[in-house]
Amino acid sequence: MTHEEALHRLTEYLRFYHPRLTPEDLVISSVRGYWRTKEPCDSACRHPIHGTLGNRAPVYHTISFGEHGMRDRSGRFVRPYRVWEALHD
Repeated sequence: MTHEEALHRLTEYLRFYHPRLTPEDLVISSVRGYWRTKEPCDSACRHPIHGTLGNRAPVYHTISFGEHGMRDRSGRFVRPYRVWEALHD
């Protein structure tokens, strides 16, 4: 997978699941499949974590992305974190 293909897959994932974020808003983690936001969230963030255990402070959100169960054209399973691997290198 090329860097451009991986970036496109990540962009599409973010557009669907995290529409307020773009790849430029994230920092890739050293843990496979994970990114975190560059800046802590603001007061407009409606993430459920802020309502649990009295957590009202801004936090750096963690985004996970893996393509589990995906197969290539020959029917073999592909590595679930190949997008992360292509962008991490």
